[in-house]
Amino acid sequence: MRTTTPDPCVTRDTPGRDLDTRAWPDRALLTALLCVVTLAFAASGPRSAHAQSTPSEHERDFMPARIRVGLPAGTRRHLVFACDPVRPATSFRGHAYAVDSLGANHFVLRRLPSETPVFGAPETLDVRLFADVADQEIALERDELDVAVFWPGERSARIRDDERWSSAARGTRPHGALVAIADGRDSLLRVPARDLRLVNRMVWSGDLIAWPAPASDSTETATRYTVDPGMPGARLLERVLGRLATPGARRTVRLAYVNEATPDSVGMTWRRAGVQPVFAIGHPVLFAGALAHRFLDTPAADDWAALLACPADAR
Repeated sequence: MRTTTPDPCVTRDTPGRDLDTRAWPDRALLTALLCVVTLAFAASGPRSAHAQSTPSEHERDFMPARIRVGLPAGTRRHLVFACDPVRPATSFRGHAYAVDSLGANHFVLRRLPSETPVFGAPETLDVRLFADVADQEIALERDELDVAVFWPGERSARIRDDERWSSAARGTRPHGALVAIADGRDSLLRVPARDLRLVNRMVWSGDLIAWPAPASDSTETATRYTVDPGMPGARLLERVLGRLATPGARRTVRLAYVNEATPDSVGMTWRRAGVQPVFAIGHPVLFAGALAHRFLDTPAADDWAALLACPADAR
């Protein structure tokens, strides 16, 4: 009985009567070659099609398509400046996003089509604003957030002591600086850098970032300090600075916040004589979830800090 099959790769157990056994070795060789070519084409075809249909697959290995972000709500006050209401920025890493509001404190940002490479810019940013810092920390610990951005100095001791976030990255705000303003009678501004470091550590847990050209240590330490009343934390800051003032000091230095200050704004009017920028505004940025592994192209902490937009940022 003759064995038939439509698949040339299936070996016949018994040759049929019409099979010339003298030609069988040549036919077997041709059949084997045909099988190799057929199987190789079938195996390579789907993989190539898949690679072409998902060009961003390599990107997703380093940057998830959707990232959950926690930001402070505008009702969360801090000591340097007011920011109410907080709104997520409409761009991230140079790419434009469309913003949909799902509520007063919930926004979804979807990346707009672009001809430029988008490696490192996720397709979707799911942004939640937290009115209470404790709620934001709990959401981070429960893996409900991938990124959490905080105001300087507001993290709890518990989260700072947690080994997962004890060495938090600090993102620098794109603009704005804490400045020292000399008394009009001073010809030169000499702010003891030691005092500034102590205030940063005591009030902001060291979260403020030293300006690129920080104040140098001065031998003149007989200084007393005042704080611009426009700063939300003026009273608290004056109490702390009062501990550093030298009794009988005749020099006065006033601390204030300048929103338009940037490192490259040397020629701006705010850089007049007697005004020295001392700190940029630093935001602790904590990573969890998929980003806790610090992928190779995880955006810098500065990019996440820039996502937090305030009404005064429109310039």
